[in-house]
Amino acid sequence: VPIYATEESKHGHHLDLGWVWRLHFRFDDWFEGRRERYRRLLEWSLHNRRLVLGLFATFVAASSLLVFIIGQDFFPYVDSGQIRLHVRCPAGTRVETTEQIFAQIDEELRRIIPPEEVQLIIDNIGLPVSGVNLAFSDTSSISAADGDILISLNPEKHGPTRGYVRLIRERLNEKFPQESFFFAAANMTTQILNFGLPAPIDVQVVGRDPETNYAVAERLLQMIVNYRTYLSRFGGSFDDNPSPGNKDGGLTNIIEKSLGAVAKGGSSPLNEVVDYAERVHGPGLVFMNTPGYDPVSLAGLAAGGANLIAFTTGRGSAIGFPTVPVLKIATNSSTYHRMRDNMDINAGRIANGEATVEGVGREIFEKLLLIASGERSASERLGHREFVPWRIGPVL
Repeated sequence: VPIYATEESKHGHHLDLGWVWRLHFRFDDWFEGRRERYRRLLEWSLHNRRLVLGLFATFVAASSLLVFIIGQDFFPYVDSGQIRLHVRCPAGTRVETTEQIFAQIDEELRRIIPPEEVQLIIDNIGLPVSGVNLAFSDTSSISAADGDILISLNPEKHGPTRGYVRLIRERLNEKFPQESFFFAAANMTTQILNFGLPAPIDVQVVGRDPETNYAVAERLLQMIVNYRTYLSRFGGSFDDNPSPGNKDGGLTNIIEKSLGAVAKGGSSPLNEVVDYAERVHGPGLVFMNTPGYDPVSLAGLAAGGANLIAFTTGRGSAIGFPTVPVLKIATNSSTYHRMRDNMDINAGRIANGEATVEGVGREIFEKLLLIASGERSASERLGHREFVPWRIGPVL
């Protein structure tokens, strides 16, 4: 059989094995022909290098002319007279304060756009009550500190929408430097072309070491995904807020509480992400995957190697730890005076205008040095030695 097949192939004949093989052999012949042409082209290019390099340089030079049109939207622009402005206030802004800021922005918008050209301005502030609403919307809101302003211009008569967008961007950035603004797709055409909904959780880690930053961001995002899965097993979600103290303090969900924790972290780069009670390996800002429940979080920090804890409280948490000194920092003066024996530092003087952030920061640092040198904290003097490990079930 091999000898017969060899003789047949010499004469250019193939065994008739069916239409599949005939198609295969035809494709093989076509592909080999194209590969042979490509080989000849490469061979010719190597023998005519100057000509090839000249043609390549001409192509590159011609491509530079595209600089005049790069960045243009090749889809036809439709002036629908709709503007969608997303406003993000500083992290931790309460919803009632956000509403006041939005009212001021609305007034400025009515000054920018002539009254006769404005048909409607609607403010959608904060997160919806149910996560189902988020699933059917494309809002970028992540807390009570931000929302969307929907502007509908008079369909009968209005100026160019793009011109108003340009003016709004300039005026609002000047009038409201603490807030962030960006424009989202307002009409159906742009929303379809801008396919894909924004992620409700966006992890961004910025630093000088891209590889380390990426590894930290990847682990942090994985922590969030794993925690969401963990909560779903027990019927919980990030929209929950089981703490009566959080509710009384004005927090609507645990995401808002987490934004406050982010603000407390300051502007230091995030160097490491560890799981609950996992050992911390280096200095700098470290994220530990602990729940917000006070005694459980302290147990995780102590197991991770912390030997001194600075604990901020707004409602007045009377808590300590058996083996680690806990420095209590009251975030408002009323809590500090109401629980004077339980608190070490009154940071509420910043909000009262009696002290600066730098001044209170120096006071906290010096107090930490004193406690590390042997001075007893308020929780130690009162004998608070609470110890609660992470129990089974959702702990927010």
